[in-house]
Amino acid sequence: MLPFSRIGAIQRFIKQEGLTTALQRALRVLVGLVYRRESAYILFRTVDRGSGHLLASLDGINVGLLRGDQINLLAKIIYYGRDEIVSRLNDGQKCIIAEYQGSIVHYSWLTSKDEYAHELEKVIPVGTGERYLFNCRTLASARRRGIFPVVIARALDEAGNSDASHMITLVSKNNRSSLRAFTKMGFRIREEITMTRFLNFHKYRTKNVINHD
Repeated sequence: MLPFSRIGAIQRFIKQEGLTTALQRALRVLVGLVYRRESAYILFRTVDRGSGHLLASLDGINVGLLRGDQINLLAKIIYYGRDEIVSRLNDGQKCIIAEYQGSIVHYSWLTSKDEYAHELEKVIPVGTGERYLFNCRTLASARRRGIFPVVIARALDEAGNSDASHMITLVSKNNRSSLRAFTKMGFRIREEITMTRFLNFHKYRTKNVINHD
């Protein structure tokens, strides 16, 4: 029997993404229990300290860091529990959100530490002076409104304020909308990683695309 917290996450996904998308994802998960193949890019760009990357604000949408009094608001739309949000914040991670009419419609996390990537089922190493932007998600109802580039710009400012030299992120190869957003904000492909798994046996292939600064 599924735990109550997991049932709640499934209900939120269906409400936010629709039943068809939920069923397609469930099928991929079931198939993925046996065999899964995923390719993703590690993107990077130099952080220009103190230059201010923040784009013009969007009409009616506020982009900023998650405040303590907004944790419960975020917990209503994420697929993990409130305790996970608090744990991440206590660990020094920053959560960048977009808020519209009193609701959070986007969240992204920024960290200076290694982080597990479910896309590739492995830990992504974060080097000295780097910041890693991950777990980025815009609700279906708020997509195609230009929110993500503004969030990325805010993340670059936060990285610059913390004296980071580079920002990295991981994007699935078939996630064209996210790739466009990061390319628009000056990111380049550093390497391509392909994961192939059969049951519990993993094989990884890494291809360096360009040398970073």
